Amino acid sequence: MKSKKGNSGNVDCFLMMINEFEDLLSQKHVIVDREQLFPLEQTTFATTHMIAAVILPANTEEVLKCVRIAAKYNMPVYPISRGKNWGNGAKVPTQNNCVLMDLSRMNAVVDFHEELAYVTIEPGVTQGQIIEFLRQKKSALTMSMTGSSLDSSVVGNVLERGDSAGSYGERCHYVCGFEVVLATGEVIHTGFKRFANASCGALHRAGLGPSLDGLFVQSNFGIVTQMTLWLEPTAKHVHHLFLPIDDEKKLADVISILHQLFLKGIFQNITIWSDHKLFSRMQQYPYEQTQDQTPLPELVRISLQKKYGIKRWTACITLVSFYDNQAQAQIDVMRQSLQSLVPDLEICKDAYVDNSLGGSRENVSLAYWRKKQKPSPELDLDHDKCGLIWCMLLVPFSGKDVTAALSMIEAICMQHGFESNIAITGTQTRTLKILSAIIYDREVPLEDEKAMACHDDLMTQLISKGYLPYRLGVQSMWVMNSADDDCKAVWSRLKDVFDPKHILSPGRYAFNSNP
Repeated sequence: MKSKKGNSGNVDCFLMMINEFEDLLSQKHVIVDREQLFPLEQTTFATTHMIAAVILPANTEEVLKCVRIAAKYNMPVYPISRGKNWGNGAKVPTQNNCVLMDLSRMNAVVDFHEELAYVTIEPGVTQGQIIEFLRQKKSALTMSMTGSSLDSSVVGNVLERGDSAGSYGERCHYVCGFEVVLATGEVIHTGFKRFANASCGALHRAGLGPSLDGLFVQSNFGIVTQMTLWLEPTAKHVHHLFLPIDDEKKLADVISILHQLFLKGIFQNITIWSDHKLFSRMQQYPYEQTQDQTPLPELVRISLQKKYGIKRWTACITLVSFYDNQAQAQIDVMRQSLQSLVPDLEICKDAYVDNSLGGSRENVSLAYWRKKQKPSPELDLDHDKCGLIWCMLLVPFSGKDVTAALSMIEAICMQHGFESNIAITGTQTRTLKILSAIIYDREVPLEDEKAMACHDDLMTQLISKGYLPYRLGVQSMWVMNSADDDCKAVWSRLKDVFDPKHILSPGRYAFNSNP
C-alpha cells in the first residue's frame, strides 16, 4: 500500500488513521495509492494541492465515525458530493493534504411526497437521478435544473448557492430540514426536523427558534448528509421569448423594463447570453479562420454572428403558466412592454429550449471552445485539460449597473487575451447574476498563468467598484479577506463551536485563505 504523510507530521499516525478508516469502510472504500489520487487533484486550472487519501462512507453513521477518526488524528477532511464543480475546483480541496470525503455512495432518495411537492435526498443524488425518479413515479412535478452535468450533485449545488432554471431557480431558498454531521461528533437536524414526528419537517424552513440552515451553506461548519428539496408543478405552458439586442445601450434599457415586469410577477426567469457564450455552445474556436490568432478578432466575431443569426446579446425570458388565458395575458404584456425596443422578438411556444441552465451537453462542452480536439463522449473536463475558470458576480437588477460591470469584464478579458464569455441570469426580483467564464486550452504553454491573472484582475477590479462575487471557487477563496468587515470575529467563534479542531474544509469560505 502506497501512502503519504498526513498533516499530523507523523507517518505512523497517518497509517494508523488509514487502518481505522479501512476497518470501518473496508479497504475498497479507502484510497491512498498515488496513481489513483493524482487524477482527483486535477481540475480545469492549475492547482498544487495534494490529497492525502480518499474515503467513501455509505451513510450518516459512517460519516460521523469518519469525522471522529479524523479529529482523533487532527487530519483535515474535505467533503465533496460528486466533484463536478467545474470551473471552481471540482474535487480539489482548499488546503494541501486533506482527506477527501467522497459522499457519492450516499445516493438515496429518502422521502418523496407528490401532493406536498418535495423530495428528501442524500448528497450523492444527481440531477439525472431525480429526473428519472420523477419520470418513473409518473409525477406531475419537476425540478429546477442547473447547466452542469446530469451527473452533478443537487445537494452540492444548493450548498454553493448555485443557479438553476425555473421558478425555484435560487435553489437554496427552496430547501429545508438539513441533517448535518458536526466535527464535535454530533448529528443535528435543522428546522422542524429536530422534533420527532413533526408534520411540517419537510415543509417549513425556519422551524422554531433561530434558523441554522444558512450556517451550512457556503461554509465549513458541518457536513450536510441529507436535505429536503421543494419541487415545482409541471407547467401547462412554457413560452420562451427571445430578444436580439445589438448594443449595451439597448441592453440597459431592456433590463430596466424587465426589472419592473419581474417585480410585478409577469415572468419567472431570465437569461441573457453574450455572442461569445453562444459561439462556444455551438462550435469550437475557428482557428483556421483566424490563422490561430486569439482572442477572437472582431471581423470573425461579426461573421459568426451572421452565420448563426444572432446579435451581440440575446435575452431569453421564460414565461410559465398553468392556464390558457394566463399564458396569453403574459405574452401580451411582454409584447406591449418591449415592442418599441425589440420589435423582432421571437416566441417559442410549448417547446423545451435550453436556457443555459438545463444540464445540456452543449452547455458543458463550452469548456472545449479553445481546444483543438473534439469533446470526449464523457465530457471529462479535468482529464481533457480544458481550461475553465468562473467569475460569478452579483449585481443590482439595473441596466446601468449591469452594463458597467459588463464593460469592465470585456475590457479586462480582452487585455488578457480571452473572449468575454458571459451569461446573465435572473431568478430574483432585485439582483442579477453575471457568470463570466475564462475558457482556454491548458495544454498551451503559459495559458494557465494568463487565465489566473485574468481571473484575479477581474475579481480585484470588480470588487473595487462594489460588484462582489456570490460564489467562490478554490481559486478565489482569497476574496474572503478582501475587506475588513465586521463578521470575521463572529464567524471565527462559530467555527470554534461547530468544529473545535478546525478539521473540516480548512480554507473553504473562511478567512486567512491562501490564493
